[in-house]
Amino acid sequence: ISVSAFLLNRSSDLEITGHPNLGDLVVNDFEASVFAKHPELREIKEGFYRDGALYASMSGSGSAAFGIFRQ
Repeated sequence: ISVSAFLLNRSSDLEITGHPNLGDLVVNDFEASVFAKHPELREIKEGFYRDGALYASMSGSGSAAFGIFRQ
């Protein structure tokens, strides 16, 4: 299931704005190996969280990083 489909299907259950860390529920296993070789990508992800993202990740293929924000 994609992240967007997961969030759409579970948004009413989770009340996304009240969940403290969506990263506890949705994980991209690919990130660990990529971040080990490219720590700057971890910094980008952490930057999304510093800027208020509810969730941040790389896409499944690793071609993009994204953050999900309330507004």
